[in-house]
Amino acid sequence: MKRKRTEEKGKKSGFQKAVGIALSFLKSVGIAVTKFFTKGPVLFFSGLVSGLLLTGAILLVPDGAAVGESVREKVALFDIIFHDIASNYVEPVDEEKLFETGMQAMLSSLDPYTQFENNLQAREMNVKANGKYGGVGLGLAQDLREPDRLVVMSAFEGYAFDEGVRPGDYIERVNDISVRGRNIEEVTNMLRGPPGTSVNLEVSRQGASSGITFKLDRRFVSIRDVPVATIVDANEGIGYIKLQSFARDAASELRRAIAKVSNETKLTGLVLDLRGNPGGLLTSAVEVAETLVPKDSLIVSTKGREVSDSETYTSSRQPALPGELRPIHNFRILIFLQ
Repeated sequence: MKRKRTEEKGKKSGFQKAVGIALSFLKSVGIAVTKFFTKGPVLFFSGLVSGLLLTGAILLVPDGAAVGESVREKVALFDIIFHDIASNYVEPVDEEKLFETGMQAMLSSLDPYTQFENNLQAREMNVKANGKYGGVGLGLAQDLREPDRLVVMSAFEGYAFDEGVRPGDYIERVNDISVRGRNIEEVTNMLRGPPGTSVNLEVSRQGASSGITFKLDRRFVSIRDVPVATIVDANEGIGYIKLQSFARDAASELRRAIAKVSNETKLTGLVLDLRGNPGGLLTSAVEVAETLVPKDSLIVSTKGREVSDSETYTSSRQPALPGELRPIHNFRILIFLQ
């Protein structure tokens, strides 16, 4: 009976129906379709192309000119299976988790880098790519001794620090909602919001007899791509730079950082720390590479299914090194990766 029902469903599925099914998937699990073409809905994905993180889009349901009826039938079949599991499995299932697991399994069969991002993950990637967000200027971490609690690791001056929040404070409530047991992503999302709005925060502090409450105004918080630039060995002329993302201003910050350490000593080598760097914009990554490689060097190439989708990026400027260190082979670079 199930097979017959599947076949009948497939016969009735035209392109418009397949599009409707795909959209119903996304809406039912809280996934936003941010673009829509006449050829079908779009899901965002991220991946590594020649070692650089990209964000892009794939067509979930192309039109008949690009693929055959079999693709639309498979989309309809997926709809049937998904709803059968959600409605008839022996125990209630988390539909969002089920959907995301299916998407990840499908994309992981392509290569190690193509990934599905839900709404929260897509917003976080957008924040890192743009280098700023509306928030209160707090850095949080999971407490090692009490994993169900979050502790303030950093409070930015000009933001939460000026209102009295201090590193070491435990986050207890946000807008009167207890956050114990919630993960960092959830609490971070609760603290962020449009600039000009406010959020109520309650913390507990060692030595305080009761909770301390703050009303924090949300403002644009800029994320520094280069939080640390210093000299680690003045005698040898070795500098250290931490590059934590490839956002819009990454290259300009790196150039200023190289100039800073070059002014402090006669620079002969550089340690570039990329540990924890999640990636970002391809254009920014290319500009970062331009600061360290000779002009006209091949940096990266992208390859698409169509010839017109392929592109090659080469360095169009001189590296950001003191003149006496050019050509680049006179300079030592050590890169830390995870």
